[in-house]
Amino acid sequence: MPGSQQAYNPGTGAFTQAAQNQDLTGPFSLHSAAADTSVNLAVPGRRLITYAGALAIVLPVPVAGQDDGKYFLFISTGAYAHTFTATGILNTGAAAVNTATFAAHAGCSLLLMCFNAQWYVVYSNGASFS
Repeated sequence: MPGSQQAYNPGTGAFTQAAQNQDLTGPFSLHSAAADTSVNLAVPGRRLITYAGALAIVLPVPVAGQDDGKYFLFISTGAYAHTFTATGILNTGAAAVNTATFAAHAGCSLLLMCFNAQWYVVYSNGASFS
């Protein structure tokens, strides 16, 4: 049916941990070590980047139909130019963008949503795209 919306269904019954993560109200995940450069698509939600250095985070290819509608919020707590790379699958509203780079300031943030094996930028603060 054209125009119909499908809601993300994290489960039934109680307000599950999956529902909290999807609604960006669950606990923070941390990127606090040099090796924390990947994103687990099975755990959507909020992520604090607390590592004392610039991280090069690689965004995996979301699975169409399985990861659709999942939100990921990244927030930097330090003055480091973290990068996020999603070659050929990062949609920012501009052509040919593969990388998001945070300015070297605490408080930079990036809210991404998965849909149809792509990443979509919903919001950014202090990020540049190339």
